Amino acid sequence: MPDTDFVQHCFNRPKSVFSSDFSKVSSAVDHVVAHYQIASGVCVTAEGNWAMTHGFGFNMVYNAVFEAAATVDYDLSRGEESLKL
Repeated sequence: MPDTDFVQHCFNRPKSVFSSDFSKVSSAVDHVVAHYQIASGVCVTAEGNWAMTHGFGFNMVYNAVFEAAATVDYDLSRGEESLKL
């Protein structure tokens, strides 16, 4: 599942998980989406894709919306400005 360790690190062990995947490019799982229900009521969705055309390389993106209108937006491809608050 995509980034399960990151989700667990940020939110502790989830109460439940639902995921779906597909195999379109290879004979293995190429894309997966997982929905995590956290005990606090928070819902987390994580997605992993290994079906990109060669040459795209690795990228990691996440955003989180918190109470009181706080948002964290991270995109590794932005280099030194990867984190926006």
